[in-house]
Amino acid sequence: MRRAGAALAAACCLAQAPSAAARAAPAPPRRPDTVTIVAPACAHAPLDVAAFAAILRVELRAFPYEVAVAADGPADGARRAAGPQVTIETAPCAEATTSVEAIVDGAPDGRRVRRAVDLGDVEPAGRPRVLALAVAELLRQRAEAATSAAPPAAAPSPAPPPPPAGDAAASAARPPPLGLRLAAEARVYSRFSTPLYGGRLGAGRRARRLPIALALDVLFLTGRSQLELGAADLRAIAASVALDWVPLSGAAALAVGPRVELGRASVTGRAGAPAVSAGSTAGLLGGAALAGSLALRAGRAFQPFLELEAGLTLAEVVGLAGAVRAAGFSGAWAAARLGARFRF
Repeated sequence: MRRAGAALAAACCLAQAPSAAARAAPAPPRRPDTVTIVAPACAHAPLDVAAFAAILRVELRAFPYEVAVAADGPADGARRAAGPQVTIETAPCAEATTSVEAIVDGAPDGRRVRRAVDLGDVEPAGRPRVLALAVAELLRQRAEAATSAAPPAAAPSPAPPPPPAGDAAASAARPPPLGLRLAAEARVYSRFSTPLYGGRLGAGRRARRLPIALALDVLFLTGRSQLELGAADLRAIAASVALDWVPLSGAAALAVGPRVELGRASVTGRAGAPAVSAGSTAGLLGGAALAGSLALRAGRAFQPFLELEAGLTLAEVVGLAGAVRAAGFSGAWAAARLGARFRF
């Protein structure tokens, strides 16, 4: 009877041993989710999708993600996407298009996340990295949301160290680059046809998500009008505010929009004979115009441009010879500018 009790106790110990070993065995590592990239259906994609996927794979190395590119477009992406799916879209589908939209499906709450990225101010070689940083930030947020929503494990392992602060968040919060404008100008007013020459200096900034740009310039013009009894010197200094629509950006940028000018002008008479008296007049000068410009990218931060403008004087400054209007700033005007933009 004593031998049977010992045998029974040994059998119980052997039966419990596998269960304890199973409890002590570590859980198998979690299999990484696969991020499936769906390339644009448009044949004129403004970036190299393969390079984008390679950079994104490096950016996500600290998270449980693998990166794959769908071979057959959206249909293959939907068939193989066990994890999040990143769809790259371009609109409109044109060779000059530089804006893309990244769409991330498969968030923990089931919603779709979109982010528009304008690559017009980025060199073609750097566009895959800029887009990869923006998409990596969206996927990091998804991974953090999934981690916070998951139930606590019985024996949680130490959390991985937080990823280094990347450039994606800084890029999203960074305002668009400020541009400095420097140009030479030639202008003529229709009422007196006096050629005026000068220059302008200004600064402008383009909106991040909209194809519009705002600029503020300071201009100076000077010229001389030859009269029957002498001459008249014309000078003007004014500020100009421009709001441009930018339908085309990239290697070549096209902009068109209205301008408003406000400043001060003077007309100073020069007597042509000792018996002739001369005087001067000055006053407020203002007007409105419509201008269009074409700029070419000559470097990362340098763009030469040509701008043409047609305007109408709303507040004129005119000098008199006797009782006759002789010279000044009056009527419609036409102007041409040649200059350069520098981005910072």
